Amino acid sequence: MDVSVIMPAYNAEKYIGKAIESVLCQRFAGQYELIIVDDASTDSTADIIASYQSRYPNIIRFSKNLTNKGANANRYDFSIKAQGKYLAFIDADDMWLTEDKLQRQFDFLESHNDVGAVCSNACYIYNLDYKNKSKEKGGLVPFNEMIAGHTDIFCSSLMCRNDIYKRMAEDSKWYIDNNCFNDTLWALWLSYNNMLYRMEDAFSAYRVLDNSACHSTDKKKKDWLAKRYFKEKICFLLTHDYPLDEKMDIISDEYDYIIKNAYYAGEKKVRATKTFKAGKRIKDMVRIIKRK
Repeated sequence: MDVSVIMPAYNAEKYIGKAIESVLCQRFAGQYELIIVDDASTDSTADIIASYQSRYPNIIRFSKNLTNKGANANRYDFSIKAQGKYLAFIDADDMWLTEDKLQRQFDFLESHNDVGAVCSNACYIYNLDYKNKSKEKGGLVPFNEMIAGHTDIFCSSLMCRNDIYKRMAEDSKWYIDNNCFNDTLWALWLSYNNMLYRMEDAFSAYRVLDNSACHSTDKKKKDWLAKRYFKEKICFLLTHDYPLDEKMDIISDEYDYIIKNAYYAGEKKVRATKTFKAGKRIKDMVRIIKRK
């Protein structure tokens, strides 16, 4: 098997058909499989997947969870079991935009043995309208830009070597145990090891949904997401070699971001959290060090 495509799905009946079709229309000279896991959806998502699987039994592998595990856990569970030389990913509410996405990324990795994974730019979909295109420059993605939050990757644009993914998982036990082994961590690990290459073309479309944690205006969701990113970055910085002064600056900036965008200063219970207190101590330490 050349490529295993992993698609977790939960209550995606509105969009999953287009996601599946964007994979099935690939003009790929090798052999690929599409592994779809329904994460205990309560709508018709599973029925839609089953319908496609019955028509494409040689391509689609369908699994259904009895209880909801979350997208991160499903991507990990089925990626570890996948047999493809390469792993590609697509979320059930996203879609691929070109019919040669798999072929071009496969060819690139085949001819660049020093690259562990390749991603691309993406178009954003707001409701049904295509708006904006990410314009990140092509080439190896620098770790300092990734950890500082100055660049991004799109999970649905990524193709990774299977053996590199397993190495990354072996080195990321804390993230796996805490159900946050996600594309943010992948980007950090791959760029830290100088293995992540971005192609400038937009191969995927990223759907912006109002009810998602990343784009929600709900205060609790924003708080949860900001705290998660803060913990992930701190954990990575503390467990990997990196210049101390740059570590301090990054953590200080992350703390400022949380205060500005997620937390509300009047809430005592937020100020009492370990994350808030740790961030304040680090911020104070940075001020002292820079004064010296």
